[in-house]
Amino acid sequence: MSKFLSYLALALVLAIFSGCAGVRKARAGKILQNCKFSLSDWSLKSVELDSGLFPKAKGALESPFPNSHILGLAKDLLQGTTRGNIGMAWIQADLLVESAGDDSLWVESFKGTLKLDTLIDASWKASKPAVLGKGHNRIPLLIQLPMDARLFKIMTADSLELNGGMIARLDPQGTQIPLNFQQKRENPREEIQKFLDNAKQDILDALLNGWAKSIRTLPALSP
Repeated sequence: MSKFLSYLALALVLAIFSGCAGVRKARAGKILQNCKFSLSDWSLKSVELDSGLFPKAKGALESPFPNSHILGLAKDLLQGTTRGNIGMAWIQADLLVESAGDDSLWVESFKGTLKLDTLIDASWKASKPAVLGKGHNRIPLLIQLPMDARLFKIMTADSLELNGGMIARLDPQGTQIPLNFQQKRENPREEIQKFLDNAKQDILDALLNGWAKSIRTLPALSP
């Protein structure tokens, strides 16, 4: 009988803890359901160009000007396109969260994917932990995006879809709760166009700087 009572007590304890965890997750999930997400203030943080764009050829030293390959890439960028994948871009943006609930979520390990129709499927992550409280919230994100022909076509996308996961707490010292979310919005074309206009020049500058750096690392021509 004593062994049976021990098993029963253990089962009751586990049921209580399981029930508490379920209640916490349901409460956190309800807070998240009352949140609306959007992206704003896109800007190019940095670019990493493919090193293969700058072949170390002695002939490049014969002229102080970029070779035809680099000039072609520069022309493409000014026209809003690229020849294949030329590297990776890191984009800064703010995730705007409008919370209609009275409770807050303390969020960490916040990351996910960004989809623009079927053109782009990019990864993103929050730059730092955040608190989702009632009203307006602004969370800095870092988005990793390949620089290929799709980059300059994102204006044509009709929708923007955010998929994400987070580790949240109901209070700063509370139990960690894993949560997921998915929200779809109309593509903010005006915001995207402003970003692309600025990004073109930034990527072009990086291209020319990368070419100049590759020239400086070349050995001197033999007489």
